[in-house]
Amino acid sequence: MPDAPPRLGDLAIAVPGIDPRHSISQLGEWFLLPEYEPLLSLPLVRDGRVAGLISRYQMMQLLFRQFGRELFGRRPVHRFMKRDPVVVDADLPLEAAADQILASMTFPVTEDFIIVRDGRYLGVGTVIGLLQALQRQLSARSRQLARALRELRTSQTQLVQSEKMASLGQMVAGLAHEMNTPLGYVSANVELAEQFFGEAHRLNEAVFAFLDLVLAPRVEAEAFDQALARLVRLRQHCDPAGQAVDLARLFSDTRFGLGEIDKLVRGLQDFSRLDRAGDEAVDIHHCLDAALLLANHLLKDRIRVVRDYAEVPPVPCRPSEINQVLLNLIVNAAQAMRTGGVLRLSTGRHADGVCVRVTDNGAGIPAHLLPRIFDPFFTTKPPGEGTGLGLSISHRIVERHGGRIQVRSDPDRGTTFTLTLPAGPAAGAPSGPDTLSLTRRIP
Repeated sequence: MPDAPPRLGDLAIAVPGIDPRHSISQLGEWFLLPEYEPLLSLPLVRDGRVAGLISRYQMMQLLFRQFGRELFGRRPVHRFMKRDPVVVDADLPLEAAADQILASMTFPVTEDFIIVRDGRYLGVGTVIGLLQALQRQLSARSRQLARALRELRTSQTQLVQSEKMASLGQMVAGLAHEMNTPLGYVSANVELAEQFFGEAHRLNEAVFAFLDLVLAPRVEAEAFDQALARLVRLRQHCDPAGQAVDLARLFSDTRFGLGEIDKLVRGLQDFSRLDRAGDEAVDIHHCLDAALLLANHLLKDRIRVVRDYAEVPPVPCRPSEINQVLLNLIVNAAQAMRTGGVLRLSTGRHADGVCVRVTDNGAGIPAHLLPRIFDPFFTTKPPGEGTGLGLSISHRIVERHGGRIQVRSDPDRGTTFTLTLPAGPAAGAPSGPDTLSLTRRIP
C-alpha cells in the first residue's frame, strides 16, 4: 500500500499560542524562551482561535528605537499585531499548502505561517521547514523516477546503450558511497559552526542592546538591569576564545572533506571526458587511475591493488570509451574476488603498441566457457547481477580502436585480461618484445 501523501500538519511546531492581551514587554520575554527560538514570529491565540501574530522584526522596531520600551512596552500586543497572518489548514497536501503559503508570503521573510485544523489553532510552521519537506518529497519522487527510468531501460530493445547507462549508474552509486563520509562530517561541521555563530550573534545583539541603553539620554533602571542581566547570562554560556579554536578545527576538517569530494568529482570528470569525446593521445595510466577511483567502493578494505606501471607512449583513443573498458575489467575482477584478493594492473610496451593487463586471483573461468565470454548476453553472474553485455561492448570498443582484448584464466587461481592498443609516436620510447615490462612506476 503506498504511503499517504505528506500533509501540512506534519510540519506543525506545537507551541502554545499567546493571548493578545499580553503587553509588548511580556511578549519580549516570550521570544527568549527556548521553545520559541526557531520561530520568526509568535502566534497570538484567544479561545483556541487565531487572532494574529507579531514578528521578531516588528518587536525590534518597537523596542529598539529610542524610548521604545517606555512608549510601547506596557501596551497590549493586539494593538500592534498583524491581524491577517498566513493561516493554512493542516490537512492540505504539502504541495497545495506550499502554493498557498508562498503566494501569500512577502520577501524578505520576517514571519512564519500558522497551521489550523477546523479553524482552531494547531501550531506554527516555518518557511525553512516547508522548503525542507518539499525537498524531501522532491528527492523521494526523483528516486522513484530514477527507479522507473532504470526499469524502462531494462525493457528497451537497445540493450547496448542500456548497458552503458547501467555502467554510469554504477559509477554514480560508487561516487555517492565514497562521498557519503566526507559529506557527513562536512554537514556536521557546518551545523556546529552555525551553532557557534548563533551564540556569538545573540551575544553581539545583547552587547549592542546594552550599549544603546548606556548611550541613551535617559533609561529606566529596570531596563538597564534587564539588559545587563541578559548580557551577563549570554556571556556565561559563550567562550569566544574556545570557540575560535573549535571553529578553526572545524574549518580545517571541512576543507579536507571538500577536498575529498573535489577529488572524486575531478576523477569522474577525468573519467568521462565528455568535453573531449574525439580521438586524442592520452596517458593510459591516467585512464587506469580514473577507473580505479570510480571502482574504489568495490575494492577498499577487501582487495589490495598493485600497480606495475612502465614507461609507455601515449595512446590515441577516445578516452571515455577506453575508460569504460578499463572500468568493466576492474569491476569484473573485483566481483570475481568475492572474499578478497589482489588486483594487479600492469602496463608495458608491445610490438603493436601499449599493453595493459588486469589480473585477479579470484575464482577463475572454466575452460569450456572462455570462448563465449565476449558473446552478447552471456554471463556467469547470478540472475540480476549482470546483463552479459559489459565484455561484449568492451570487445567492440577495443576493436574499433584497432586493438584487441584477450583472456587467460585458471579455475580457482585467477584471470588475466590483456588489452593491446596502438600507440602514438613518442620520442625515445623504448621498444621491447611481446611481453610486459615489470619496471615499477612510483605513483
